[in-house]
Amino acid sequence: PEFRLIYAESLLLVPTPYLPNDYFATVAIPPASLAPLSPANRTFCALHHVWKMDSEVFSIWMDVLKAVPGSRLRLQEIAPLGQATLSRLAEAQGVDPGRLAFN
Repeated sequence: PEFRLIYAESLLLVPTPYLPNDYFATVAIPPASLAPLSPANRTFCALHHVWKMDSEVFSIWMDVLKAVPGSRLRLQEIAPLGQATLSRLAEAQGVDPGRLAFN
């Protein structure tokens, strides 16, 4: 704000923090595979970047899935290699990789 006089453009001041994002252009409508299977099924979401999830946090999510039969974990879409790695890690912890939904 103190430098607004040196700019030809008008400044738009937004609250901190602010992440400009065209949500409708970047987020697809979830596929039918994410629709509820039945009222008893639950879909948990961890929609942050998966690179922020360390092995301890991933293990906790796997414990949650094991504790809630039929539940799924929805994760942010990542490259196929990353999906394969997380699927392998889930299987190693006794969770069916099909219970991970990448979207």
